[in-house]
Amino acid sequence: MRPRYTPPDILATRWHRDVAPPSGPWVQRQSWLDFLFLHWTVDPAVLRPLVPAPLELDLHEGRAYVGIIPFQMAGTTLRGLPDIPGFSRFLELNVRTYVRHGDRRGVYFLSLEADNRLIVRVARAWYHLPYQDARMATAMTGGSPIDRTGARFHYTSTRTHRGSPPAAFDAAWQVGRPLGIAQAGTLEAWLCEQYALFVVEGGAVLRGDVHHVPWPLHAVDVEISTNTMGAALGIEGPPAHAMFSPGVDTVMWTLTPHTP
Repeated sequence: MRPRYTPPDILATRWHRDVAPPSGPWVQRQSWLDFLFLHWTVDPAVLRPLVPAPLELDLHEGRAYVGIIPFQMAGTTLRGLPDIPGFSRFLELNVRTYVRHGDRRGVYFLSLEADNRLIVRVARAWYHLPYQDARMATAMTGGSPIDRTGARFHYTSTRTHRGSPPAAFDAAWQVGRPLGIAQAGTLEAWLCEQYALFVVEGGAVLRGDVHHVPWPLHAVDVEISTNTMGAALGIEGPPAHAMFSPGVDTVMWTLTPHTP
């Protein structure tokens, strides 16, 4: 497993951001590991009804992007607490798009799956995020234990959340050559260097800030067997863009009201 950055190390690196992280104390740390970025372009008119009206769609060269992102979560705990067995490590898959509110851009989650029932309920209550219970599994063979070059992954997820529509994902991928970090102004930077999430609760826009060092990226070869995660958007076929990262360590702040 690759080395972990401590929160002071993470906070000391901020040259890559166009907006400084909050000055107040962070409340949670997480590590996002073996992170696969899969993105499809979607007609903004189809996406617009799924994003609350206070938020604007953030487009890249006139295109809306939706990401389907499987990864492993580790080190999830509150500030000052150690990792907690049965809580701090789990699998996650999220479906996200990109939005603006006033002068800030960030991520809007259309859905999130996790294989930890406690995490699903805590995240739904604390962050007002649409987490869903799912049955998930992943396996890795070969490759570098540090940056995963050459590794092959297989990842499956089947939604099991009571009352939610069915959704499933099954894919395998081979990690290719390192690409370094995304250069400013590129599509890669636009897709991955995101430092806020937005939720809309009772008509109010809330922002959750996150900070991490720049993503180390790799080329990737992906084979998708099943993907109904974006069925409401008509997502099908191979992604328009794919990249992999061994991951980043993060610190997060609590939700705060955001005024444009």
